[in-house]
Amino acid sequence: MSSASFPRARAVGRGTAWYRGDCHIHSVHSDGELTPEELAVRARAAGLDFIATTEHNSAAPPGAWGHLATDDFLIVLGEEVTTKTGHWLVLGIDPGEVVDWNHQVRDATGQRKTTQEAGSGSIA
Repeated sequence: MSSASFPRARAVGRGTAWYRGDCHIHSVHSDGELTPEELAVRARAAGLDFIATTEHNSAAPPGAWGHLATDDFLIVLGEEVTTKTGHWLVLGIDPGEVVDWNHQVRDATGQRKTTQEAGSGSIA
């Protein structure tokens, strides 16, 4: 895979500052209506510094986002985990990673997975 297959995990950034972004975006790779390119263009036009791709129960496809990230525009890989009884977001997952979604409310497996993702550095 080329280095542009997936976006880099960390932004160059401006140092300690406030950053504007959207932590919940769906593209045509899930149930969204816009392509990754269209989403990135609109996010940049709105003055955002980052977006998080959070497709339903699936990993970002190789090549879909990497070429759209720049030194001043971060694209965070994530997933909207859509369970039988609700939804939750995981941000900062590894390329190709998919979080298991087959959980229910008060399900010990779901609680362990949420704790595991939070402990791994991903935001859950």
